[in-house]
Amino acid sequence: MSWSNFDKLISIYTFEIRLVNLTPLSIGAGKSATSALEGLDNPVVRLNGKVYVPGSSLKGALRSEAEKYVRTTYGESPEYVCDILNPKGENGELSLKDKLNENYVPCLVCRIFGGPTVASHIKVFDAFSQNSVTETRKCVSIDRVTGGQHPGRLFDIEYIVPYSEFNLTMEIENIDILNNTDESKVIRYLLKKMINEGIQIGARKSIGLGIIKIKSFDVTKHYLEDGKLQKEVVKEKLTNLISTEVK
Repeated sequence: MSWSNFDKLISIYTFEIRLVNLTPLSIGAGKSATSALEGLDNPVVRLNGKVYVPGSSLKGALRSEAEKYVRTTYGESPEYVCDILNPKGENGELSLKDKLNENYVPCLVCRIFGGPTVASHIKVFDAFSQNSVTETRKCVSIDRVTGGQHPGRLFDIEYIVPYSEFNLTMEIENIDILNNTDESKVIRYLLKKMINEGIQIGARKSIGLGIIKIKSFDVTKHYLEDGKLQKEVVKEKLTNLISTEVK
């Protein structure tokens, strides 16, 4: 697969996914939104009054999981995982491009999720819920030196209660997830993890918050044939392929 192949339509896989959070989910709206909910220190993010999972939060979590998988499976060389936070550093994409010139290829993770030299092949849209319920929890600040609580430093967090469901749309452009390229293998690993175990997003992951997984999904492949847009439902093919791969 060419790492920069957006000049033509090879395929677009469109996922319609039902997500469920297994533990309380807290994706904060930021300090600017605190005043909107009087007396609440850490409200969850909302759009037009509805709670949702931002696509950027989910995509960031998927990228982190991809980096872990790639480092473990392929190694820690920057050709597989670059230093995305420091693109001009020793292992950053921009430095690698300067060093390798015409032999340069973005790292494996950037070839999927995008980076300084290539656009993302994955689009993750905001995931909305029609009937999620939120609750609040009172927390206490911990003194990092003594390990005890800071006297008087109580605060409230808002969270989405467990087993809320969200509708997510995700698109994968010009990566054929049914073949055996490295990019496809990484994507299938992420899907398998999301189906079987879930991943964590949002705040307070160290105390178990934010575990979400795929409850159900459908996936359709769109492609051009003889100048006409074709559509193929490929859930069964993809499910069979994921289930036969090594855990």
